[in-house]
Amino acid sequence: MAQARGQYPAAVGRAFARVKAKPAIFEAYNELYELSFMRPHRTVTFRGFGEGELRAADAAMIVPPPAGSLTLAPLPSHADEARKLQA
Repeated sequence: MAQARGQYPAAVGRAFARVKAKPAIFEAYNELYELSFMRPHRTVTFRGFGEGELRAADAAMIVPPPAGSLTLAPLPSHADEARKLQA
């Protein structure tokens, strides 16, 4: 039994050596490993924004959609607000 316990770390080490030989796979593994530590119910991710396009303060003001809703109602334009004020 002690021999079997010693084989597991050796097998894991060999697997990591093969993964490290392929940089793209190793990088993807590391990214997934880091993501596994995040708590999804406490984490919000914004992708697709360039550097400086979305500040933390802007992101904090975004209202999440209601539970179970996949779409949001469109925001009124400034023209709609002007018409309401004139009426």
